[in-house]
Amino acid sequence: MPGRNFFRFILVFTMYFGGGLVPTYLLYKALGLVGNWWVMVLPTGVSITYMLIVSSNMSELPAEIEESAKIDGANDIQILFKIVLPLIKPILATFTIYYAVERWNEWYSAMLYLKDNKLWPLQQTLRQIISSANVISTTALNGESRPPVYGDSVKMACIVVTVFPLMALYPFLQRYFLTGLTLGAVKG
Repeated sequence: MPGRNFFRFILVFTMYFGGGLVPTYLLYKALGLVGNWWVMVLPTGVSITYMLIVSSNMSELPAEIEESAKIDGANDIQILFKIVLPLIKPILATFTIYYAVERWNEWYSAMLYLKDNKLWPLQQTLRQIISSANVISTTALNGESRPPVYGDSVKMACIVVTVFPLMALYPFLQRYFLTGLTLGAVKG
């Protein structure tokens, strides 16, 4: 691809040197994303780190595989979908589950950019519930007549609610995940 090194430099540069919180907020506000659900999706749509690792993994594939496919009459799209993607399926599955966990645990962006609690993701809502439970249990300990609410119990219940969907997803990706982790292992 022409200009590949330039684009890679631009991506790596933005990884190391972000704009900061205030310029990012002003940019999102100018784009109309503040107070909009898309602020949780668009800015984190692609992880540059994962993209660079997958790109590096794809470039390590032997060139002979692509050449033999071209000799057999395959075009670039066929090579991508029938040869390259099946070969990198383990790393794609591994990064899919990593990315899913990152996005699932995202609450900070919602705290900064979403003021309407109807738009909050589950993590921000659970954070608010835990915070309220801690305040209630603290005031109950100080002698007010409130029903006993135990902050640790609420935290544990929130952990179960948070972890369950990821645990339900994991069995479907487990074989790819384990293959991706052991892909570079030393064979004896």
